[in-house]
Amino acid sequence: MRELSRGSRGFTLVELIAVIVILAIIAVVSVPRMTTASPFSAKGYADHVAAALRQARAVAVASQCDVQFSIDADGFAVQQRAAGASNRCATTGNFTTTVITGVAPTDIPAVADQQLLFGGGNFGALGAAATIAVYDQTINLDASGIVR
Repeated sequence: MRELSRGSRGFTLVELIAVIVILAIIAVVSVPRMTTASPFSAKGYADHVAAALRQARAVAVASQCDVQFSIDADGFAVQQRAAGASNRCATTGNFTTTVITGVAPTDIPAVADQQLLFGGGNFGALGAAATIAVYDQTINLDASGIVR
């Protein structure tokens, strides 16, 4: 049998432990950064809110009834007034009929309370431009109620 030379025996225990320690340090540093979902949750929630705003405006235009969009730390809701005479929405009163709801993710900072009213008789117009901030995302609406 041939005797193996000193250079071809493999790795030493010290080399293996050094590599394992380096990999452990890299894992400790990088895994929390990869699993932090706040930016991704915020972007997803902002997209969800923007879609709900578009749908709220579309409901106001289609039904020719006012639609209220409310957002707070817990989530958002799109509501209309209850049906009035001739099964049409009432022109006054509380917004009680829920059209859409959404729950805010727990890993992003709370969104400031805000209410927007899409006018059914005004083709979904808000009357004034509005901005909704979700973490580092901003949703802009112009006075006509269109999400930009």
